[in-house]
Amino acid sequence: RDGRFACQAWRDTVAAVNEKDAHLAEIGFFNEDYWTDMQDSNPDDLEARDIKFEQLDVEQGRATVDFILHSSVQTVHQKFVFCREDGDWRVHDIIRFYNDPDDKEASFSYMESMQKYLKEPVE
Repeated sequence: RDGRFACQAWRDTVAAVNEKDAHLAEIGFFNEDYWTDMQDSNPDDLEARDIKFEQLDVEQGRATVDFILHSSVQTVHQKFVFCREDGDWRVHDIIRFYNDPDDKEASFSYMESMQKYLKEPVE
């Protein structure tokens, strides 16, 4: 999916994370399919719901789409941040929402998290 839907910056960052993790004995940064938040396999009934375009700036080549991934296994709230690259809209970041310890909705950016992870020393 990365080659078809993600921008070059996303693919380069994922490749760098995978390279760093190749030297680890345990699970590295990715413990799930970052596109769907599933660990084992994606169910046949997986679908995007409640799709909302939050931002579209054609001149800047940026867009943000908020949506729910729903399946019989789980429901995940996330956003795709798009950039315009080589004439196509490509995913530049995935924002994942989750409930924090106080049961309030919080979020994290995969791109920011990967970049931070890459700066951490290898143990």
